[in-house]
Amino acid sequence: MVTAPMRLRWPRPCSTSSGNRAAVSLRSGTEPGGKTMIHEDPVIRVLSDNYLTVEFGDVIDLRENFRLQAAGRVIDGMKIDGVIEAVPHLRSLGIVFDRARTSLDRLRAAVTEALASAESVDRITSRLFRIPVWYDDPFSAALAEHFKVENNLEFMAQANGLTPDEVIACHTGTDFWIAAVGFVPGCFWAYPLDESKALTAPKYAIPRDRTPSRTVALAGLTTTIYPYPGPGGYQCIGRSAVHLYQARPEGRDPLFPEDGVLVRPGDRHRYHSVDALEYEAIRERVRSGDYAFDLKEEEIDVESFLAENETGGAQNATPRQNVKAVS
Repeated sequence: MVTAPMRLRWPRPCSTSSGNRAAVSLRSGTEPGGKTMIHEDPVIRVLSDNYLTVEFGDVIDLRENFRLQAAGRVIDGMKIDGVIEAVPHLRSLGIVFDRARTSLDRLRAAVTEALASAESVDRITSRLFRIPVWYDDPFSAALAEHFKVENNLEFMAQANGLTPDEVIACHTGTDFWIAAVGFVPGCFWAYPLDESKALTAPKYAIPRDRTPSRTVALAGLTTTIYPYPGPGGYQCIGRSAVHLYQARPEGRDPLFPEDGVLVRPGDRHRYHSVDALEYEAIRERVRSGDYAFDLKEEEIDVESFLAENETGGAQNATPRQNVKAVS
């Protein structure tokens, strides 16, 4: 799983009582001199006989991620014969197609039309989930001990010039934007909308051969939750009390779609800290089928939302005039 920074506009340090943290740079790029690049006109590249990608630049940018997600929705809505799926990712939009039923010229025309339509999108619907997380949990601690590495939360604290409690305060102090879903079923890339709460850490030098499901982990600036047990190299900082992926249809929460993946691009997550007793109580409710996700579906004014988040103001806006509940 590739991690990359998400560029908003003005990186700032996480605001904590210690006041000793250096600013985190959210910028990366490949232009000479280290400058980032966003294509004025997205570049269409054919990658195989049934897949093309539309590249928006060499940096993950919130505004461009909005744009490519909107373009993907437009393409899906066109119901083009031969187009199987539009797949929004971090800085590109993938299109899976059947070449026997459509042509590259038709696809290029559809992409051009979708990009033009995406420019006029002024409101989108976004779901905000509150995810209960047991931070500094014994599962993550045991994992670090087993693989003979430092406690991951303590390592992240050192890497960011914070205390472990301040790491948790940063991680729970902002909404996270789901920029893309993929890699494996149920996996996602989430980025902090308030850059003053941004945390960063490298991956493991040697990846683990196993990671428990529901592990909350971070590498680069990316947060994800492991959908099921598997290998990985992200720093493990906690464990979610709830599943965001349910493979089996038996007993599946009706909120989950047919493919079992609850998370979708354009969602937002707000992680909140729970202790051991709260965690176990939620787990019991999940097992008994009595758990209801803390979820709000909101309509976002795109320009206001982008402007506030590009200046780090979205988390402090009172009232939040850029969103309203969807009835």
